[in-house]
Amino acid sequence: VDINIDGIGNIYLLAETTSVDFPTPNQQPANLNGGRDIAVVKLNPTGNTIIFSTFIGGSLDEWITKLNRDSNGNIYITGGTLSTNFPTPNGLQQTFGGGADDAYLVKLNPIGQIIYSTLLGGTGDEAAYDIEINSNNEVYITGGTSSANLSTPNVYQQSYGASGDAFVAKYNTDGSQLIFFTYLGGNGGDNSTGIALDAANNIYVFGTTGSENLATPTAFQQNHAGGGDAFVAKLTPSGSGLVFFTYLGGSSGESVGKGIAVDVVGNVYLTGYTDSAD
Repeated sequence: VDINIDGIGNIYLLAETTSVDFPTPNQQPANLNGGRDIAVVKLNPTGNTIIFSTFIGGSLDEWITKLNRDSNGNIYITGGTLSTNFPTPNGLQQTFGGGADDAYLVKLNPIGQIIYSTLLGGTGDEAAYDIEINSNNEVYITGGTSSANLSTPNVYQQSYGASGDAFVAKYNTDGSQLIFFTYLGGNGGDNSTGIALDAANNIYVFGTTGSENLATPTAFQQNHAGGGDAFVAKLTPSGSGLVFFTYLGGSSGESVGKGIAVDVVGNVYLTGYTDSAD
């Protein structure tokens, strides 16, 4: 599902597995926990030695979407779980929120031991799709939610929109505090699959939307064009202000992945696909 390489060439792989014989040297726990678990694997630079390989999961299915690393070599993964017993050592939210699935954020040390693992979920459904880490090793995740009971005070959007909202959440370095959680959604369905930061820690999110009431006055595209449009939004570092929100779409549907990047002068680069001829 995802791959990452550190400064000395070690290779980090993120996968989903149902195999009870998946290779797991130097691993805790040693057994597959449910129907489909997460597998995190670290290989040496030549690819001929597994430094560690570990399962993470509960009694039902998990899926994973993104792996990232901080400046100390710690590893972060995010995705979604159906398991009410998903492992949450040192987690801020250790209890399954409700609905069919919760998002999760797991931090592992460089040898594959869990530093913390937390759920993120309310009474509806959640999944997270991307992770970003700032220079202070604070962690941002983005995804989608249908829960109306999740927001924190003093954020851009404290109230749930409708039919599923995108969200942005920020955690402190040790995962003990949710610094902020903001909805990002309107009168239709919204979901965010990509996140990036600029040098000033402004937050850029990328996703799809069916909402018709979201664009800012100076946006490149102020009107929803049809189907599900892509969108790009920029939030202030505190999560309390919206710098811009623009649609990006035509008369048919657009879909996006996790492909968002910001350069040193704040230009934003995106990738996805479209069914729109216009």
